Amino acid sequence: MPFLLATALGSLPGTVSFVLLGASIDSVDEGLGGIDPAILVASVVIFVVSLVLARLLRRRQPPTTADGTYTTSTTTDATEGSLA
Repeated sequence: MPFLLATALGSLPGTVSFVLLGASIDSVDEGLGGIDPAILVASVVIFVVSLVLARLLRRRQPPTTADGTYTTSTTTDATEGSLA
């Protein structure tokens, strides 16, 4: 159940963003005059904020191995990052 809830919650900003994008176009016949700028800006802002938030949250996750399990090692190698 948590996966389903997280999936629904995670897809909501993108869905709202694209619905607003479609709603910003009043009439295709009018060219750029048929676009509502306020709704278009709201759509772009929601989309960008959701991308930035997803990237920030992904950085907070612990690293995973190739099989999808989380690594638990907290020790650091003293030679890591050295040029030797």
